[in-house]
Amino acid sequence: SYYVSNLAELRPDLLAQAMKDAKLRAEAIMAATGGKVGSVIAVKSGPTQVTSPDSTDTAAGGYYDTSTIEKTISITVTVAFKTK
Repeated sequence: SYYVSNLAELRPDLLAQAMKDAKLRAEAIMAATGGKVGSVIAVKSGPTQVTSPDSTDTAAGGYYDTSTIEKTISITVTVAFKTK
């Protein structure tokens, strides 16, 4: 079995990247409607998915594939923004 030994260290950066992506997506949606994204109202972190490369495996409580050395790690955040 192959595990990611530094997952706890990686998680803060993964969450930061997910937040940046959420803001970019919100800005794209608001630009299409003529609005602007304001400050964050609420954030919810989703489960961490550790999969083999190119896998589509996920689970509601998280997924952890131990069958391969190479891994893809993803994390989801749900963010509510104020709008202007």
